[in-house]
Amino acid sequence: MKRIFYFLSIIVTLFCCVAVYSQTPQKLKTEEEPWRVLEKARLAYKSGNYGDALRLSENAKQNRIAQCEWYTYVLNSAFHVSSIQHAGDDIEKVLAALQEDGLRDAKTILDYFVNMYSAEYFNNSVAELRAFAENRRDYPEAEYLIGKVYQIEGEYDFAYRYYDKAWKLADKLDVPDEKYDILYSMADLAIMTGNEDRYEKTLLLVLNSDKTFMDAGFSNSFSQVLSRPKSMSPDRFFQMYRSGNVRSVLACYKLSEFYADHGEKSKSLTMLAYGMIAATNHISTIISDRDSDYKYTTLRDFFVEISKYSDIVQWGIDNGVWEHFYDFALKVSELGNENFSQNLFLILSECEPEEYWRTAAKKLVKR
Repeated sequence: MKRIFYFLSIIVTLFCCVAVYSQTPQKLKTEEEPWRVLEKARLAYKSGNYGDALRLSENAKQNRIAQCEWYTYVLNSAFHVSSIQHAGDDIEKVLAALQEDGLRDAKTILDYFVNMYSAEYFNNSVAELRAFAENRRDYPEAEYLIGKVYQIEGEYDFAYRYYDKAWKLADKLDVPDEKYDILYSMADLAIMTGNEDRYEKTLLLVLNSDKTFMDAGFSNSFSQVLSRPKSMSPDRFFQMYRSGNVRSVLACYKLSEFYADHGEKSKSLTMLAYGMIAATNHISTIISDRDSDYKYTTLRDFFVEISKYSDIVQWGIDNGVWEHFYDFALKVSELGNENFSQNLFLILSECEPEEYWRTAAKKLVKR
């Protein structure tokens, strides 16, 4: 069941294209809506029914095209009506005109996008909203799922093509953050196939959208701090550097390991440090949202506060945060900053949320 997937996708695509373009655009039935079909594809994928997952993903793509054709047809028809033209470009006024003229389908379409994104997202312009609605033929989520199917079936070239297409269409994702899932899948595939250059570049793409990380002055600052034998304490370090995107954390960890494997200790520490800063910032934000009186003071108190929330502790375990606190202390030590490293090991040995790494830290504390 490998090459057959490719030929099946071509057959399905050609068949659906004929269906889409051979007739006047029609409104899709509820069960035919692209997101519903894609959800069925995702369930098929999770169940191991990869043939169904591929077929349904291709159907979702074609239904997305059909839906876009329907939007264009309905909106073009509505905006040929003089009363709608005279309503101008203001979304609210156009919606009122559509309501008054009984143009339900056109109003439903505009309402959908206003409710999904807000009128402000389109600068209150009907022209911008129409352009957005009428140019959503691509379905990057479906491309991504097809790539996952090909990857699990061992068709790595096809998998990468679909991942790459999904990434290039990332601006059309319904959930913008899914672009990170696409990049992480691309990176995993790259390392699986031994393409280290692609692996590194893909993970760096994750970080490229992180404005703080892209500020060279920021990373140079904490890199210099950590490389000095007599620097600030861990408490002060995590108080001073409070920034970063949580979606960058895993990329930082992976790149830190990658650079360490290639003997680039300084780059490895820089990546790991930024990952730790982003992770602690994310956790602090969650705690502050739950407890408005909370304010970071010391790393010890930070860990004590975390222990009150089992879900945060588990998140840290699932995302390797507690392990990398230990690894962070080791890497700082390797660069000669024994004072910072020992202070951090002592804190970890007393209150690190995960017992395994708390015990490991105790063994490295010098009495």
